[in-house]
Amino acid sequence: MAGNVDADPFKKGTQVEVSLDDDGFRRSWYTATVVHPISKKTHKIHLEFHILTSGDNSAKLLREAVGLILVRLIPPREVLWWFNVSEDVDAFHNDCWWEGIVITALDDSRYSVFFQSSRE
Repeated sequence: MAGNVDADPFKKGTQVEVSLDDDGFRRSWYTATVVHPISKKTHKIHLEFHILTSGDNSAKLLREAVGLILVRLIPPREVLWWFNVSEDVDAFHNDCWWEGIVITALDDSRYSVFFQSSRE
């Protein structure tokens, strides 16, 4: 294998981000931990979410098997960043990352972002 590329980046214990394919959650990314690596039988990865719970009034964290296409590694933290108007970004809002578009550059490296999925 060339370089330091891991053959299985989604090992048990790996921190990931997951996009849910349910109404109201599309284009959002929640943090989770891999509980079981990719199943060769179902081609799904088993995860435990960090903030989503398994039901109403439940303190138990949600565990779910999802398709690999909905999972990504947590991107590295950037110290400084600048974005242009109309640029696609991921913005942290309501406990998760949402895909959006910069609509206004404000002061102090802050931005107004439009979230197409919720029309906000």
